[in-house]
This record gives sequence, structure tokens and C-alpha cells, in this order.
Amino acid sequence: MFDQIFQIGIKLLYTGVLVLVASACMYEAWRVWGEKTLYLAPFRYERDGQALEQAGVNFARRVSQGLRRIQFIHSGGPLGAGIDKRAGGDETRQDEPLASTDLFGRGGDDPLVKLRNDPFASVEFQAYGINIVTLLRTLNSWIKQSNEIVGDVSEYGGVIEVHARIRGGLRRELAPGQDLSWTTTTTKIETASFEFACRIYRILTAQEYRTRGYPGYAEVPDTEFCVYTRALEAFQLYRAGVARIAPKQETDEQISQAMTLVGGLESSDFPYAHRLAGYIYLEKENPTEAKTSFEKYRDLLAQRGQDDKAVEKLIASLEVAPDLRRGAAARNERWVRPLQAGTSVSSTTTTAGTICCFVRDREGVSYLLTVDHVLGDRVGDVVVQPGLFDGGNRQSDRVGKVFRTLSGADTGGRVGAAIARLDKEEFATEVPGVGPFNGIAENIPVGSKVIVVGRSAGRVEGTVEAVEMSVTIRTAKGNVRFENLIMTTGITQGGDSGAPVFLEDGRLIGMVYAGSQTVTMVMPIKPVLDAFQVTLIQ
Repeated sequence: MFDQIFQIGIKLLYTGVLVLVASACMYEAWRVWGEKTLYLAPFRYERDGQALEQAGVNFARRVSQGLRRIQFIHSGGPLGAGIDKRAGGDETRQDEPLASTDLFGRGGDDPLVKLRNDPFASVEFQAYGINIVTLLRTLNSWIKQSNEIVGDVSEYGGVIEVHARIRGGLRRELAPGQDLSWTTTTTKIETASFEFACRIYRILTAQEYRTRGYPGYAEVPDTEFCVYTRALEAFQLYRAGVARIAPKQETDEQISQAMTLVGGLESSDFPYAHRLAGYIYLEKENPTEAKTSFEKYRDLLAQRGQDDKAVEKLIASLEVAPDLRRGAAARNERWVRPLQAGTSVSSTTTTAGTICCFVRDREGVSYLLTVDHVLGDRVGDVVVQPGLFDGGNRQSDRVGKVFRTLSGADTGGRVGAAIARLDKEEFATEVPGVGPFNGIAENIPVGSKVIVVGRSAGRVEGTVEAVEMSVTIRTAKGNVRFENLIMTTGITQGGDSGAPVFLEDGRLIGMVYAGSQTVTMVMPIKPVLDAFQVTLIQ
């Protein structure tokens, strides 16, 4: 009886192996004849004449990772965030960029190129003395697979050469046998693989960008495009740091790197390099150079029969009133006593955000309330008004200390806020342009008119577009899924984080948490007050 059961088990196991091998063979048959996905094959790799098989596999993997990274950069980079719209039905808005530079806006979820995986790479199967899998691997190597990037890497004395071509041509924008040969003097394989990925990315997306009307894309040299991509990434990291009120040293390093890279593109005819330079100069408080870069961008567009109305307005505003001051002049403008909601504030480890309101606990102690990334997460840090970015001084402008911070990562996306205990009870209960606080409001109807008073935007008005939003936002503690946010029209600017948001009757509904040119995300005030166990001072 035992022998019979054993024999049945062996037969079932053998049958399973045969089915697995047959399935792999069927997949290979489909891939050979019908699949149109572009694949990146392992490269042949030689270093000083010595063949290194694993190094070729690793190089292909690095190129694939570089393509993912570049695709991410050109889709808004680390500033992007997905938004699900859940208000009044099943309507959904996906991948709305938060604070994105929006230079190209290509989606980054679907990979342009997939690594080729050999299903027989680590399998051995013999039948009647013939190693079937070895035979299949040999036959597979003889097949010229369509839509496949193949090539080799040669390393001699620190000089890296990459020779590759695209087989097939099933994709409309690809030419069969298209040459991708390229030489670099870099000694770092990471640099070589990333720059090669830049070249592949530009080739694969050229047709799409031509169709969408991005001028100069097809003509830009590969080297310039790669430098531009690195500069764009550095600028996006800088903007992300500013949005989450990162330490000044960190953001300074990122903007300086972006400035250095884009400076090498001064003579380029690629329009978007000059637009990026303009935005970097604005952040560096150099309106003259910013205007020159934007004008160069405008002229290059004009040569191609296109224009950019937003940049035209920006150039005009720089001609009239370049409001880019910081330091003593900014401090004099933004210094407010008694303290007021809607004005500049920061801790001594952040840059600048906005005061939302003032609250009191059960013992009668008063606090300043804003969002978490405006004050940071270090309890005891000195809080200054105006914020450091606006010339605030640790000694002369101190108003209190960080008392408690609740981040989205710590609260499951329910609350992201901070309170600072005030040194003195010197604050106003009226808000410029709004008047006194008139309580708080819940259950906000879509379509409601709202008023925001922020450090950067001043007093602005907008409309509630959605409520009970579930939004993923990049924070200092990683990507956090926030729940039950309110979405309004895009009415805020960098530095408005924490700004109070009111209904027309003066009731407070929440405070600004994140935003872009098209939307502003508001954190409802009631859950924040409940979390800190405080009440609004009116």
C-alpha cells in the first residue's frame, strides 16, 4: 500500500515538473512570435579583455533602474503624488502632481523597457539522456528577438564604451538596427549606465514628445539632455525639501547642484533648459538672470512657432516688481506683533510657513498651531516670527518653543500638525482681510467659497472641489496616505503651508497642507483640535 502511494506521489511530482516546463515553453513561444514589449537583454561585458558575464547582467539592471528614475523625474519627480477623488460619486482623479515643476508630465508607472528574464536560466531537465533545457537555451540564443536592446560594454584603462542596437522595429518610433553606440571617459559605471539610460529614454519618447508639441526635443544632443535631466532632478529635490520645510543646508546643496548643472547648458538651444534655469534663478533670488533665461526660452519657442502664456506673464511681472527679497528687508515686512494668523513662522531648523491660529488647552496654556512640516519634529526647538527664510532671528524674534508634533506617518494619515507653546500671550484673534474667528465648520459642501490667508499668497479666494479626499503626499518620513482632506482650487504658493482656510462667514475649516498650480489640499481643523485636546481661541 505504501509503495503504491509513493509511486502516485512520484508520478504527480514528475507530471508537475513537465507541466511547468511546458508552461515555460509556451510562454517563450508566445514571446518569440507575438510579444511587442521592448526588452533590455544582458550586455556582454569586458574589462581589460576579460569577459565578465555577471557584470553584463548588472549593467543591464543599472540601465533599467536608470530608465525608471528618469521616467520618474520627467513625470514630476519626488514632488508627484497620487490623488483619489471621492466626493459625490465614483469620479476619480489620478496622479495629480503636488507642487510639480510640470516640465513634461509623462506618467511613470508603466516601464518603458523591461529586463529580459530567461525562464530556463537556473533549470536543468533531461529526458532520454538529452538536456532539454540546455537545448532550449541554445536555440533561444540563436533567435534574433524583436524589440530587444542588445549590446556590449568595454572597459579599457578607465574609458567605458557602450555599443548597442535595437532589434525589431515593431514599435512605430523605433528603427530596426538603430545604433546606440556611445563612449564616455567616466570611471564610474553608475554614471555610464545612467547616461546610457538617458539616451535610450530620449529615443523611446521622441515620437511622443513631437506629437505633443515639445519643441527642440528631437534636436537636443544626448549629453545636453542628460545634464538637463540631472539638473531637473536636483531642482525637484530642492522644491520637495522646501515644501516639507527641510533643513536649509539640505535645500541649499540641492539648489546649488541644480544651478551648477544648468549653468553648463547656457548655450543650448533646448528651450526647457532655459526655462528650468529661470526657475532656479528665481529661487536663488536673481531676478535679472531669471528674466534673461525666460526670455531665451520664449525666443526659442517663437522660432518654432509656439508660445508660453504663463512665462510671458512671469517675464512681465519681473519687469514691473521682482518681489524676491529676503533677509533684513523681508524681516521688516513680515515681522508682526502681536502675533497674527496668516503670517510667517518657522522653527530654527526649518525655513518658513504660516501660522494657522492660536489654541488653548484645558489648563489654560496658549499655543500657536500650524502643520507639522512648518515647525519640524524636534520638541523644544525655538520658534521664530517671521520664519528663518524671511530673516527671523533666534534671539530677537523668538515667540515660543515646539511643544508637540503629530505627523501623518505617526497618526495613520489622520493628522499632520504641530503646536508651539508661546512665551507671551501676545496674539490677535482677528485675521487680516477676514476679521475675527467665528468658530469652526464641519461637513463642508462641495462648491463652497473659501478664503485663505497665507504667508506667500496673502488673502486669496477659492472653491471647494472635493471633500473626504484620500491623498498620498511625500513627507520627511516618506510617502504618507492622508485621509479625509479637503481639495480646493489651486490658490496657494510655497510657504503657505499651515495657512488658515475659512468659509465666507469666518468659520475656520482647516489649514493648508500641500498644493500645486491646480489644487490646494486642506487638513480639516476639527480632527487636529481633538488630537491635541485643545480649543480654538476666538
